[in-house]
Amino acid sequence: MEQISGPPEKDEQRSMGGIARSACDQHNFDDVFVEPHWQTRGLQRRGTLHCIEPMPATSIDLKAAADKLQISAHGFVVSHAAISTITGTTQFPGNGLSGKEDAGIWSCESNPKNCINVPMYKLDVFVKKFVIDQGPIDVLQIDVEGYDFEVLRGASEVLERSRYLEYHNVGKWKDQYLEDAVNLLQEKGFTCYWAGNGKLWRLTKCWIPTYNEWHGWSNVACVAVDEIDLLWSMEKIFLKAQLDQIRLDPTSFDMPSSCPAQFLC
Repeated sequence: MEQISGPPEKDEQRSMGGIARSACDQHNFDDVFVEPHWQTRGLQRRGTLHCIEPMPATSIDLKAAADKLQISAHGFVVSHAAISTITGTTQFPGNGLSGKEDAGIWSCESNPKNCINVPMYKLDVFVKKFVIDQGPIDVLQIDVEGYDFEVLRGASEVLERSRYLEYHNVGKWKDQYLEDAVNLLQEKGFTCYWAGNGKLWRLTKCWIPTYNEWHGWSNVACVAVDEIDLLWSMEKIFLKAQLDQIRLDPTSFDMPSSCPAQFLC
């Protein structure tokens, strides 16, 4: 598995010694469980997993945890950097709790006090500069609190190497259209789905205008169309969700007539 990250850089900031309550509801280090003997369960698979983290305190604790678990030597790379549509620097709060998800660039725009400069890159520039491996990117996961489209817009070459993509549809998305992102990814050879709890709902070639009017928390999962096995597995989950909805209430089911199955068997 390979994800994209920035260069390891020494960070002079220090962690606050605790972590903020997250979406997974952990709010102290005892809540973060790592199964022992993980190395015995992991196959001897060659690869690199890169993790970008722009929040200073979170980056410090991630690096410390990776070193303590001795996974840094096995291809797990944590780097302090931000990804956007341009390359340069940006500011992030320098005194926040580790894991705090509701603070970021927007916090410093309104209140620059205690903010520090963080290196920022377009994803394409970033990969050329810091990622040695030229092979495919198995998983590209983006969760940047609503700035996901900015990452996608700076990742043209990276997307061509990616097999599976997942991003977060919230935050700044209130001023953008999910349809534009889905169309961009379709041009790059991806089929996209809304990802739910054990369910998928296709967006590519199944667009309903109402989707542009709804702005809420959600995840979008996309697969390269030449990854046939994975695409078919995801499409079957979507087709089952369709049937479940029809059984639940046939009168409320309204799919576009131009929503064909990705495979005809």
